[in-house]
Amino acid sequence: MKRLLLIITLFLSLIGGCKSQDYIAWQAVSFTPVKYGLLYNWFATQDRYTANVEYGYLYNRYAVADSKNIAAAGWHVPSKTEMESLITEIGGGSNGGKLKETGLTHWRTPNTGADNSSGFNGRGSGTRNPYDGTFSVINDQSLIFSSTLNISQPWALYLQYSTGDVSITNLANQRAGGAVRLICDSSTDPGIYVGNDNRIYQTVKIGSQVWLSENLMETKYRDGTAIPEVTNNTTWAGLTTGARCSYSNTESNAGSTTNVGGISSSSDWVVPTYNEIYSLVNYLGGVSVAGGKLKETGYTHWESPNIDASNEVGFNARGSGMRDDLMFFALNNDFNIWSSTTYQQWYFDQYSEELDPVNTTQAMGVLLATYNLNEVVDGNNEMFYGLSVRLLYVGEGTPSSYIGNDGKIYPVVQIGSQWWLDQNLQETKFKDGAWIPGYDGGVYTPISNANWAAKSTGAVCVYGDDETNK
Repeated sequence: MKRLLLIITLFLSLIGGCKSQDYIAWQAVSFTPVKYGLLYNWFATQDRYTANVEYGYLYNRYAVADSKNIAAAGWHVPSKTEMESLITEIGGGSNGGKLKETGLTHWRTPNTGADNSSGFNGRGSGTRNPYDGTFSVINDQSLIFSSTLNISQPWALYLQYSTGDVSITNLANQRAGGAVRLICDSSTDPGIYVGNDNRIYQTVKIGSQVWLSENLMETKYRDGTAIPEVTNNTTWAGLTTGARCSYSNTESNAGSTTNVGGISSSSDWVVPTYNEIYSLVNYLGGVSVAGGKLKETGYTHWESPNIDASNEVGFNARGSGMRDDLMFFALNNDFNIWSSTTYQQWYFDQYSEELDPVNTTQAMGVLLATYNLNEVVDGNNEMFYGLSVRLLYVGEGTPSSYIGNDGKIYPVVQIGSQWWLDQNLQETKFKDGAWIPGYDGGVYTPISNANWAAKSTGAVCVYGDDETNK
């Protein structure tokens, strides 16, 4: 175990040459004081992606209505009544141009009446025929699903290139392919929407309603299962379950994605995989002895007896506790950290076979230390559980420190061939600058147990909602 000393970079500056970026960071360094750090759900540990939407995917109505839910928590597919309210808000059916994107990039000429004054950005996304699976009317028409059926026919918001009107019409049946726009459960505009697959979309408030301002490009249901992509026309026409496609089976028609990063400020630092955590454990002698070598000594952050705590490698593990759907618990008793590995992937790696889909909502955490044992224990946790995070260095060279997305600075420690943060993470922002929900606007905003358990996107909390614990 060794820690890089400030004198190294200071010496480099004194012997001449350019000051390194490390020196600039270190010369006025002030490490962030961390007590227990923050607790994150597993979703917060994953990278997020900007959805660069062209027309979005086309879905059948079975995907829209699936109980696994195409919308992330806090959002839903709009009802026919909510679409009627949108039309009323813009001044009636003759004012559909307020919902249409201007220009001829995504509409055919003459794109009558388009002024997009609502910011809805409607585009001619076309449709897929429910009887033979063929595609048609891209740049001519936009058909956006509602959640409401007219007996067996879905209602849909209808825009077209040749008029400035907007109406609500019936699609032929539930196998027809149409676009999806989501509406927020709340009238407060969050500015962005993060989908089940971590794609990020822009939002717009129109009257009292908050909508996505672009068509959906979702690939997963809320429970994490994939929405199947179906390209074969005959197969599409025979479906009775949820599916998606790109217009003409061309992905670029749907759009693209840009990785905007996640909880780490640099690709050099990652939430470790399950195997990377166990490389640490094995280096320290295995599961029966590693816990004590990682634990901070004494009883300030551990209950007695804090068995075999030596902290001999400077990892400074503290009993930071955790959160489930009912409560916070195990403060000063347990130190759990997230891995980036899903339970499905762990199972496949262990047994080389697929696991029943019922376990798609779980990820691997590792109980690295506990107050009354010297052992390391792993386990599958629900992805919404709140656990601590330690980042691992996977870059080239030797790190001097880690600077988070919100400017906090952390010391690092080398253990074997690995470099780790030697404190729990206290990050409040994603890499793209967005606040992690729970620290909205930089102010801690407690999330109720029920809402915490319903999260399918990143969130953070402080143990017991008490900021003195962070």
